[in-house]
Amino acid sequence: MHKQVKKCLDNHDIKGLRYIFIDSLDVDPTFEDYRDDYRNCLKESGFFEEYQELTPVHERSCWNNDYWQKLKRDLEKNFSQKRFEHMIEVAGVVYADKVSRLNKERNARLDVHNSDAPVASPEKEDEKQIIASKDEPVEVVAKHSTRSEIQQRNANVERLKKEEDEQIRKEREDWAEKNRLEQQSRMASKDRVEAGTHVAHNDFSSNSNYANSTYNHAQQEKKTTNGCLGLGLAVVGVVVLVAAIVILGRE
Repeated sequence: MHKQVKKCLDNHDIKGLRYIFIDSLDVDPTFEDYRDDYRNCLKESGFFEEYQELTPVHERSCWNNDYWQKLKRDLEKNFSQKRFEHMIEVAGVVYADKVSRLNKERNARLDVHNSDAPVASPEKEDEKQIIASKDEPVEVVAKHSTRSEIQQRNANVERLKKEEDEQIRKEREDWAEKNRLEQQSRMASKDRVEAGTHVAHNDFSSNSNYANSTYNHAQQEKKTTNGCLGLGLAVVGVVVLVAAIVILGRE
């Protein structure tokens, strides 16, 4: 079991487990390195969500990188068992070259482990060399050659294993960095949207306040004008009334 998987299981870190398996098929599209971990995670309550259809399932002829990226984004939104196990199949097609390379490297290691050819200790080999120099040089040369071939094969397998481990480590780091940048980008986009909404709200509030202020000012001016007009009419009425009284008084 991978250390990170075990750590998440011990801490019941469902979110951490999901992040690991979202990237697992990019690291190892054969899924062999994660199969045992996966079986253990199936026992963890809440590991999977109920399936929701997002991107429709495509036919095998349409399994390409674009479809793969859509499935990954869907898996982040809805981590369901049906979608993930479909992605295991799709990974074998999208990453066919990588799958072939990983299988060859594993078969090479398996051949070495299954080999029944004995490997003599240095002390025994020296003893055989002494005997062979006198009696059986051809047989000893053949035995020595077989031992060298086995050593060479072991060295090649070890080198391939180191290269594979380094490649897997690098791919994990690359995918972790990619996911980090994508998450930052999504957060930045969300912040920009929220900031734009806030600015629009402030603009609307400012415009609304300005409109209300303008309306109130107009109403105030209207009241003032009406008041002045009423006062003027009252004055005129008084003057007319006084003039009428004066005229009537003279008569």
